[in-house]
Amino acid sequence: MGAVIENKAVIMGSNKFMAECSLALPSALEAQTKREQADGRRFIYLGWEGEVRAMLIFEKTAASKRWVLLATALTAV
Repeated sequence: MGAVIENKAVIMGSNKFMAECSLALPSALEAQTKREQADGRRFIYLGWEGEVRAMLIFEKTAASKRWVLLATALTAV
């Protein structure tokens, strides 16, 4: 999925989709991804100008059994 925000093409999706769009995953977000995967969380990446720059991190709640936004992780912009 993508949108134009302030004249920048912003792409949102999985790691595979980011690679298909030629957006590089910085090492800091790669490390964060591994930690989140180990904790059973899910995430969506956001990227622009050739690089993944943020990720939205989701966690399934025990009470509602739904995925909710837990946190965001950003690289230096």
